[in-house]
Amino acid sequence: MAYTYTPLTKEVIAETAAWFEGLEWPDVAGKPFVEFTYVSHYANGENFKGSTTQGFLFAEDQKGFTIFFTRTEYLGDPLSLTRFARPDPAELSSTLKHRVVSLDDAVEALLKELGGLNNEGEKTFWMTGPRRISNYASVFILARCCARSGRKDLARRLDALQLELGNPPIWSDAPANRSSFRNGIESEIARALTAKAINDCGDATVTRPALLAQFQRILRDFPVSPYHSYAADYAEILRTMVAEDHARRRSAKPLEKMAGDEKARELIFRLRDQSSEGAPRRAGAPAQDSPEEQLVKLGRVAVPALIDAIGDKRLMRMLSPRKMSTHASEFESVVTVGECAQNILRRMSGRSMDREEAIAWWKDFQANGEKATLIEGVRAGNRDSRIQAIQLAKIDPKACLDAAVAGIRAAESDWVAAYLISVIGDQNLDEATAVLRDEMKSHKDLHCRVAAAAGLFRHGGKDSVPWVIDEWRTQAPSFVLEDFKPSGKAQSLIGFLATCGDLSAMRAIAEQFPKLDAMEKVLMMYSVLDKARFDSSSYAGAELPADVENCVEDIGITAFADKTVIDGMSIGGFAGPRVCDLAAIRLSRRWPDRYTFDLKATESERDVQIVRMTNIWRASRGLEPLPLPKLP
Repeated sequence: MAYTYTPLTKEVIAETAAWFEGLEWPDVAGKPFVEFTYVSHYANGENFKGSTTQGFLFAEDQKGFTIFFTRTEYLGDPLSLTRFARPDPAELSSTLKHRVVSLDDAVEALLKELGGLNNEGEKTFWMTGPRRISNYASVFILARCCARSGRKDLARRLDALQLELGNPPIWSDAPANRSSFRNGIESEIARALTAKAINDCGDATVTRPALLAQFQRILRDFPVSPYHSYAADYAEILRTMVAEDHARRRSAKPLEKMAGDEKARELIFRLRDQSSEGAPRRAGAPAQDSPEEQLVKLGRVAVPALIDAIGDKRLMRMLSPRKMSTHASEFESVVTVGECAQNILRRMSGRSMDREEAIAWWKDFQANGEKATLIEGVRAGNRDSRIQAIQLAKIDPKACLDAAVAGIRAAESDWVAAYLISVIGDQNLDEATAVLRDEMKSHKDLHCRVAAAAGLFRHGGKDSVPWVIDEWRTQAPSFVLEDFKPSGKAQSLIGFLATCGDLSAMRAIAEQFPKLDAMEKVLMMYSVLDKARFDSSSYAGAELPADVENCVEDIGITAFADKTVIDGMSIGGFAGPRVCDLAAIRLSRRWPDRYTFDLKATESERDVQIVRMTNIWRASRGLEPLPLPKLP
């Protein structure tokens, strides 16, 4: 049944304001009202004023500001003091400006901005993330702040604007015994506070009792919001963890006095505090002395305890890339102890397993041994086969080769086959060469053929280079933009040709480069000119030969002729750079002692810089310099 909205009246706003006054929020009386604005510096030389945020200033020092935000378009949280750091003054893309404004001016500007809006999207414009609130709630919160600051006249003007805006959006199962307006305001604030509390779980500086208090506040003040169940789940977990922390402080045994299963279970308990520098910390490579790494080092003795920990919902101090979607919002997810235990078992076994699968694997492992278990996993040709192949290669390279060949034939997808071919390419076995050459010439998938060519190249098979060049010349005319994106067919070939250190390979790229569309050139430059990418993917070693480096430089200079603006692209905060600008940036980064380029300059000034860079290149090739263009 569709939700029926109740009328918005002065009495409804007053009733909601009375509820709001009873909530826990900082007293803004006597605090200056401040406007923060990020100014973005665009590649065309223009400055764009945007990302404006307003709030009451509670403290200021050299490192930043403490703000109670009334509009949370980009920063901060409602009903909370937010610590807002000053940006790095050396930051290229934007600067931060702030100024004190009177409440009269702030209210007048808001009335002018929002008065007369009819489009629902404009009214909810700032609800672009779970920690942001809409114009509906921003007007309401500022009105309450004005009233608390002794400016009831301004609060009345904002309430009149509120009547004009109408009710905020309501979730379908909102309680019918309360006004639509209060339901909407409560829902927005509860959503933002829930998102903040979840995000704070990844911040090791926020204690677990403080986290529990945040979720308990949501349960207390917003009992019928659609986010109540999320807050309840987190509060229940945190109550258990806080009690366990208290009990453990009284009976903790030193880790160095533990061994075997007891040590494993203690380390699993300590996973709750695992984090690293930075707050909030997202899941990534753990520190070498972390509980996770110590469990990995314990090896098989930790397996029973890790299997028991699968499904443990206790929270770690890390946020997951995985999102939780609810009521048109996406919350962060906190990595749990159970998820970490599964990851450790995956690192040990090479398999992604739930509890039942882990129990079966451990039983098989104990009965047949590690080698036989790994051979079975590699031959399966599934998503876990690559990791198991790497582990098997350390035990028995020949067994790994035989199992990988079987896995390629049984592969559930071409990318699985390509990974297994890459593992074969890393094996120092004479038999691997014949396998790689056969896969290079006969596999149906291009990525697999290139993976085989790369492995053959590492084995000293120089015939792989002309083979890849022929593939490139044959297929390049039919490539489309998608092929130049990561994991595309063109990128697969370019990744080999650009890093194998062979001049003929780089010349093959250079001859095709002028024929590409603007965005295809940009993506190719990323592969060919980006020094960091070269260092991380090189087949040739730390440095390319000088003649190949010269050819790379030639490709960059060739791109100077393309003045096409790349709409929708931003680099360093600059929107709409030209192909020639992007080439100049990459040349200056790859050869900083030779080239300099200032992206903040005007377009005319950048054109002069590009000609100067061209002349440096021309001088190195024994060519006459070009005349510099005149500035307007």
